[in-house]
Amino acid sequence: MSEHDAALETAAPDSGQQETPALPSPRATTAANPEGEPEVEVDRPRAGWPTVSDRRQGALHAVTTAAAELRFVHEQPASLKQSLALARQGAWTTTRTGPLRRAAVVHVWCIQVPVLVIGALIAWAARTPGRLWTVALLVLTVATALDQIPVVRLFVPEFLTWPYWPPFCWFN
Repeated sequence: MSEHDAALETAAPDSGQQETPALPSPRATTAANPEGEPEVEVDRPRAGWPTVSDRRQGALHAVTTAAAELRFVHEQPASLKQSLALARQGAWTTTRTGPLRRAAVVHVWCIQVPVLVIGALIAWAARTPGRLWTVALLVLTVATALDQIPVVRLFVPEFLTWPYWPPFCWFN
C-alpha cells in the first residue's frame, strides 16, 4: 500500500460512504456540454510539447532541406559532349595522352553513354503518368514482337514481354 492510499484510508473512515473518485490525469480536462449531455474527457498536449501538426511540419522541413542539399537535385547532369571532353582533357589525371586517357574514352562510350541515354529516356517517359503508361505499353508490345525472332530473342529480357505478366502468363 502506498503512502497516498494510506492517507486516503485515514481521511475517510469506513462508514459506508462511497470512495473518492480518482483524480484525472494532468493531461485530461473535461469539456462542458451546453445541452446537458455527460462531460467528455479531452486529451490536451502537455505544455511545451509540440503538437502533431508541428511535428509533421518539422519533419517535412527536415526532409525538404536534406533533399535540397543533394547535388543531383539542383545540378544539371553532364551532357555526353561534356563527359567525353572530361575523359579526353579533364584534370583528373596529369597525363595528356596514353592508355589511361584511352581507357577513360572507352569508359565514356561503353558505360556512360548507354547509361545516360537510357536514364534520359526513362526520365522523359516518366515525366507524366499518361506518357509513362503509353511508353510502357508500347515497349511491352515491341519487345513481345521482337521476342518472336529467334536470334533477337536472346537480347530481349523476359520481363519486357506480355507473356511474363499476369493474366497473360496464365495462358501459356
